[in-house]
Amino acid sequence: HKINHYQKYIGNYAEYKNVPTLPLEVLKVDGSCYTFAMHGKKDLSFLVFSDIHCDGYAWQSLLQSKTAQNCDLIVNIGDMLSNSTGILSIFHGYLDAQLPFAARKPLLNFRGNHEQRGTSPSTFDEVFASPGWKGYSLHRFGDICLIGLDVGNGDDQRKWLKEVIKTPEFRTAKHRIVLNHYPAIKTKSGTYLDLIDGIFAGKDRLADIDLYLCGHRHRGFYVAKDSDRYVLMSNEKSSKIQPLPFFMIVNEGPNIYIDNTAMLIETKGDSLTVKLLKRDGSIYRTFKIK
Repeated sequence: HKINHYQKYIGNYAEYKNVPTLPLEVLKVDGSCYTFAMHGKKDLSFLVFSDIHCDGYAWQSLLQSKTAQNCDLIVNIGDMLSNSTGILSIFHGYLDAQLPFAARKPLLNFRGNHEQRGTSPSTFDEVFASPGWKGYSLHRFGDICLIGLDVGNGDDQRKWLKEVIKTPEFRTAKHRIVLNHYPAIKTKSGTYLDLIDGIFAGKDRLADIDLYLCGHRHRGFYVAKDSDRYVLMSNEKSSKIQPLPFFMIVNEGPNIYIDNTAMLIETKGDSLTVKLLKRDGSIYRTFKIK
C-alpha cells in the first residue's frame, strides 16, 4: 500500500480544515513510500463502496464500526465525487473519512464516470496513481484474486485482461472477483458488457469468475448466475438481460432507496458471501455466492 501521493497534499489541506489529518508518524519525511504487508491469511474480508457523490462524512459511522475495523481492505469503485474540482474535492468528498483506515490497511480506488467530470479530471490519477498505473489492476490476497477495472481505456483493458487471466495469480485463485463501476449489462443508452464479453461472459468465454461487483445505476439490484433477469433489492422483477455466467451485485450507495451504502465481502475456505450494509453498519441483506 502506497500513500506517498497523499503526503504532498496534507500540508496545504490542513490550512483549509481544522480537522485531524493523517498522522505524520506513518509518513516518511523524505516523501518516499510507506509500505506494509497484508495479513498473510488465505481468507479475506473487505468493504466495497460506490456512488458516494461527495457524501463521505455521512457514512463515517460505518467506517468506525467493528465491521469496518475488522476488514482487511476497502475498495472504492467509482463516483466517489460528483465533479472533480481539485485536491480538496477528493479530501472533502470522501478521502478524509478513510484516511484513518488507510494509515493501517490497504485502500484501493477505481474511477467512475464522475471522476472524469469537472475542472480537474486528472486529479484522481495525481493522487492515487503509482508507477505503472493504468487505472485497472489485478491484486492477489491469499486465495482471492481481485480484478479492478477502469471506466476508460476499453481496448487496452481487453488486451490486458486476455493476458492477465493466463497468470498464476488468476488461475490458482480459489475465488475470482471483478470490480467495475459499470454493471455488465446492455442498456438503451449503451452497453457496459463489451469490455468483458468473450472474456468472462458470452459464448466461448476465456475464463470463469465467481462474482462481479459494481455500482453506477443508483438502484441496487442483483443478477443470479445464468439468470436472464436482474432483480431489484425489493425483489421486484425488472427487464430481461443477457444471461451472465457469474453472480452480479449492483451497489446502490447512500441516500437513495434502501440505503445500501456498501457491500461486505467475506471469504472463508470455499465459501464466498456478500452482505449489504446500511450506513449504520447493520446488515440489510445477505447473498451466499458459494
